[in-house]
Amino acid sequence: ILSIVRAKTVKSSIIANKKADKLSLISLFTKILIVIFVSAAIAITPLLIKFEDFFVNGLYYDASVRLFIGSPNKEEHFDVISQYYGRMRKKPLKWKLINKMIDGMFSQDYGTLKKKKLDFYGNDGTCMFKYFVTPSDPQRKFVWSILMLNSTD
Repeated sequence: ILSIVRAKTVKSSIIANKKADKLSLISLFTKILIVIFVSAAIAITPLLIKFEDFFVNGLYYDASVRLFIGSPNKEEHFDVISQYYGRMRKKPLKWKLINKMIDGMFSQDYGTLKKKKLDFYGNDGTCMFKYFVTPSDPQRKFVWSILMLNSTD
């Protein structure tokens, strides 16, 4: 709704000032391109593999793997991995390392595990921004920064 109001304001200001010079038109189109670029960056960033440690909440496994029920997060994976591999330092693991270690646990018995990421946008086919975050969500800083960006006017 806010975007529609802003678009109408821009349209009315252009109509009100029919003698807009080239500089103001270039400025307007530059602002429009910046808004489009920033919006696309905000939407695409959670999908990039480079940032999966910030935006992946957990993994879904095949139902035949009864060791992981639901979508375990990093802490739950760490507990299982430390029990399997022995004593480990309690430090945050990256998803790449977690996947490698889990694959190593099950490669002899199950072959390749089927996994599905529970990421920022969820897994139900809806591409909706995640407004409700808990302190344990890895992307809470991203959500708060976007909400603060939207609240400034």
